Amino acid sequence: MKKLFFVMIFLLVNLEASVDKTKDLVFNIAKTYASVVACDTTFEVNDGSKNMNNIIFFSKDGEEEVYLVLWGGDVGCEGGSGTSSFYLSEISRYSSYRPFLLKNINVLNVLNINFRAILSVKKISDNFLELVGLDYKEDDPNCCPSLKFKYIVKYENFSWKLIDKSLLETIKY
Repeated sequence: MKKLFFVMIFLLVNLEASVDKTKDLVFNIAKTYASVVACDTTFEVNDGSKNMNNIIFFSKDGEEEVYLVLWGGDVGCEGGSGTSSFYLSEISRYSSYRPFLLKNINVLNVLNINFRAILSVKKISDNFLELVGLDYKEDDPNCCPSLKFKYIVKYENFSWKLIDKSLLETIKY
C-alpha cells in the first residue's frame, strides 16, 4: 500500500512538472512573437520575473491542446497615447509530437470589446470565458475609461460570440 501511495505521489509531481513545462513553453512562444511586433509588453512584472498569470489552458480536443495568453503591448512601437492594447492569443498544437504554434494573434478581435483596457480573463467552463475590462463613456478622456464591464464570451462553431455584457461599476476619477 505504501508503494502505491509513493508511486501515485511521484506521478502527480511529474504531471505537475509537465504542465509547468508546457505553460513555460507557451509563455515563451507568446513572448517571442510579441517581442518582434511590440514594445513595452506585459510579459515581465516589475521585479523581472515572468508574468505567468494570464496563461489559460482552454481545451483539449482529442490530442489538440489549446492555450490562450492574455498580453499587452504597443504593437508597432508607436509610443503615443492610446497605442497600447491587450491581445488574447491562441497557441496550440495538434498532438504531443508536434510543435506549439501561434494560431491566432487576437481571438476576440471580432467582438465589440475595448481591448485597450482588459483587467482579467478566466475560463469559467468549457468554451466560456469571463473578461473584465474598462470602456469609455461619451465624455471620458483618452487616458481614463470609466466604465468597468464584465463580458461573458463563448467559443462556438469556430468563432467567438459575446453572450453577456454587464456594467460592474462607474469609476470616478
